[in-house]
Amino acid sequence: MNKRLIFAGVVVLLLAFLAVFAFAQTSPNVRWEYTYLSASSTIDGMVLHFNELGREGWELVEIDSQNRSIGGWFKRRLP
Repeated sequence: MNKRLIFAGVVVLLLAFLAVFAFAQTSPNVRWEYTYLSASSTIDGMVLHFNELGREGWELVEIDSQNRSIGGWFKRRLP
């Protein structure tokens, strides 16, 4: 029982360390650029466009669908 408690404590400390490390990686000076891709083509066509943006470093933030058109908001970190 004592070994389980020690193991659980070590796991909690490790997770806490990882959380602090992850938050330390984000800086308030991070700058982003945004773009919007709108397409009324087929889903397959949109997937091609979305994949191309992904290769260029863009991250999909939100899907926007109105009427028969669908689009997506993308962001990427500025250097």
